[in-house]
Amino acid sequence: MLHRCTLIVVLALSLAIAGCEKSKVTADNYAKIKVGMSLSEVTSILGSKYEDQTPSAGYNAGATGISATAATENIYVFTSNDTKILVTMKNGKVVDKSNPSN
Repeated sequence: MLHRCTLIVVLALSLAIAGCEKSKVTADNYAKIKVGMSLSEVTSILGSKYEDQTPSAGYNAGATGISATAATENIYVFTSNDTKILVTMKNGKVVDKSNPSN
């Protein structure tokens, strides 16, 4: 019984410590994101929790008719508390970033 209680306490402490882990989504780390970086380089700085907000493909109506368009850029949003960082990528490389939280 004592072993089981010890195990429960250790697991609870582990979860508490993991929950207190500092977020990587900060102004300092935002400054580290550079044009030309890959997504793996960005996630090594900001962490692996992000939302892909790439707009879906659509249609354009022009003089020659209607044509389908593919999304040419990917938009990834990294969020923590009140901080939000948007990273725009094209062909697997960062082309823009913004911090709408500031």
